[in-house]
Amino acid sequence: MAMTDRQAAEAVRCRLDWKYCLGLELDDAGFDFSVLSEFRDRLAEGDRWQTGCWL
Repeated sequence: MAMTDRQAAEAVRCRLDWKYCLGLELDDAGFDFSVLSEFRDRLAEGDRWQTGCWL
């Protein structure tokens, strides 16, 4: 399922199945969509270090 960061963050706030998969409490407020892009950037940075490509 392709979603924008905003749509994914909204799903975490509203959908029980997403909260369950993420191990969140039912009353968890979720997070701002910008967290997803920051997380993706950190993953990519870690991958660059592992492959030796950090330019």
